[in-house]
Amino acid sequence: MSALLVASVSAQAAEPDRGLVGSNINQLSRSLVCNAFQNGVTGVGKAIKDQCANQAAAEFAAVPERKTLRECIKPGNVIDDDVRKCVKGM
Repeated sequence: MSALLVASVSAQAAEPDRGLVGSNINQLSRSLVCNAFQNGVTGVGKAIKDQCANQAAAEFAAVPERKTLRECIKPGNVIDDDVRKCVKGM
């Protein structure tokens, strides 16, 4: 069963865009699998958790920047996750 889940998450990440409905179904199923294995301690759980983290990082990187770093940077030139989200317009 867990090998099937790993293959499912991998296949969903590699699939081309299938339109609004297909995309939403893929996002929902990926979210359910990632949430189910967020505290994975087994080898399969860790693999799924790593793959979900990589997918989330790739999706975040694909969001276009909406503000400059100068507009979002914190005092003392601190750059953290809040600043990165600000740059992406989130």
